[in-house]
Amino acid sequence: MQNCTPCDCLCIVIPGTGVKLRPGVKIRLGRFETETWTVCYGWQSIDGNRETLSWYLVSTSDCNRVKYLQRPDLIDIYLVEC
Repeated sequence: MQNCTPCDCLCIVIPGTGVKLRPGVKIRLGRFETETWTVCYGWQSIDGNRETLSWYLVSTSDCNRVKYLQRPDLIDIYLVEC
């Protein structure tokens, strides 16, 4: 994952594109064709594990559906809604 400059504040870059994701941006992943996810950053506990400070995704159709944002997810993004 690439670092952002201080003026960019909190963001993560989609590899090879220069597109920056920030908390609150909506994305779609290829393997979840029609599902839209909200990009989030903060303390999160998934499946009862310890809380970690991380990037994660929350489904816009089911707020209980949460997944950690992993590098393969960044590569799988096919739509970014601002």
